[in-house]
Amino acid sequence: MKNYLSELSVLLKKYIELSVEELRLGQTQMFVNLLAGLMAFSLIGVILFIIVILLTLSLCLFLADLFESLPLGLLGGAGILAIFFIILQAFNYRLLLRPIKNMIVNIISED
Repeated sequence: MKNYLSELSVLLKKYIELSVEELRLGQTQMFVNLLAGLMAFSLIGVILFIIVILLTLSLCLFLADLFESLPLGLLGGAGILAIFFIILQAFNYRLLLRPIKNMIVNIISED
């Protein structure tokens, strides 16, 4: 009986250790998935930012040729960026925060 209880306590201890280790590994996997998702989201954001900047520069050059004045072309490009900034500020939650929050919730609830 004594051997049975000691063996049972050893097995219970191993079970608890393995359960804690599995929980730790699950949390690590969730954190890695979350980090990878945020990095991908950031990379897409940087690429879109570069595209917007290049399109704005192209528009500035087009407007400079159209108005035959470089300052007016640059002013037109700055106006387009200002409008873009106002739109982002007005719809900040729907355009930026909601997709990030949804991605985080999807990654966490994936298990």
